[in-house]
Amino acid sequence: MLRKKLLLIALPLLLALAIDRAIVVFALDDGMFRGERVAPFDPPLFNDSQIESLRRFEAWLAGRGELVGAMRHDAELGWAPPRSGGEGEFRYDERGARVAPTAGESGQRRVFVFGDSFVHGDEVAAADTFPEQVARLTGWVVSNFGVSGFGLDQALLRARVVLAEHAADEVWLCFVPATALRVVNLYGPVLRHDDATISFKPRFRFDDDGSVRLIRNPAADPSVVPRLLADADGFAESVGRFETFVARWPQAYAKRGSHWSHAFATSRILLTRFERGERFPDEWLDDPESEVSRLLVALIATCAADVAARGARFRLVVLPDGRSLRRRAARDGHAYWDGLVSRLRERGIDVLDPTETLLAAGLEQTPEFWAPLGHYTARTAELAARAATQPR
Repeated sequence: MLRKKLLLIALPLLLALAIDRAIVVFALDDGMFRGERVAPFDPPLFNDSQIESLRRFEAWLAGRGELVGAMRHDAELGWAPPRSGGEGEFRYDERGARVAPTAGESGQRRVFVFGDSFVHGDEVAAADTFPEQVARLTGWVVSNFGVSGFGLDQALLRARVVLAEHAADEVWLCFVPATALRVVNLYGPVLRHDDATISFKPRFRFDDDGSVRLIRNPAADPSVVPRLLADADGFAESVGRFETFVARWPQAYAKRGSHWSHAFATSRILLTRFERGERFPDEWLDDPESEVSRLLVALIATCAADVAARGARFRLVVLPDGRSLRRRAARDGHAYWDGLVSRLRERGIDVLDPTETLLAAGLEQTPEFWAPLGHYTARTAELAARAATQPR
């Protein structure tokens, strides 16, 4: 009787294991499941575009071809626009600022604007970017130092480099709430598996004593990139231990076969789902004690102090994207970055937030205000610029 009961229990388990093993062999053999990479991510390349990006990078290392667009490799920042380079609408002056017609004349107020693609103006002409709209409305000389894909940490580091060489009357650091998680990221595809390119960057991190330390770009020497992506142990040592989303599920990035979860289809699929979690900035910014919230406050305060030490005025400008505006409209008048803004203002930091102006214009429900990839159109940039420059 006991043997029969054990057999009744064992048979379903054996059948489940057999099915699981069959899925591993026949469905997960190439590391894909329903069009997605399945853990372990060895190598950490999640789609064909990233594989092609690595091939293009290797060709560039060998002296053949160029990197994506006009960007150049930068040992400190990861990537940056060329100085006195580019072409067409995407040209850059000797400082690396995007070139556009300027409303102001020499000698008027000089404003440097730093940030990501929303500042750079990825999907609009040079004359229609947010900084250029500010210049047109005020008559100031406004320089566009935005860089596509930058985190707030990279924007801060770029501001230090530029301000060491050039003087400004005002410095605006622009913050896109939707990209807040970039400050805990070193390798772009870890944060966004669907990115089309591979990219390494620096980040800041809290030490045990509460101080903020710079973790330098792990690919400062570009020749290490192919090795980092081919060696799971090397990736874990140079990148993974400083990556918030790798540190949470390190077995997802470990060498294939080095963890028991790699042996079963069920555990691999579950590990993949768990690793993909917590990628929305809402939950991080809603919590003032989260790593992201604390880092943002520390970095913005550091930038403000750096700018003040140079005798210039500092302002943080919030530039919400369409999804963030829709979430703000659905949250009873509360934006998930409101707490962050309040904490910054309590520190005496000047924050310009055009959210109410953009909502009043109905932007969150009007597709024509948004470029195909979600950036500001000329009209949206103008509205944001008007809100940022109106008397308060």
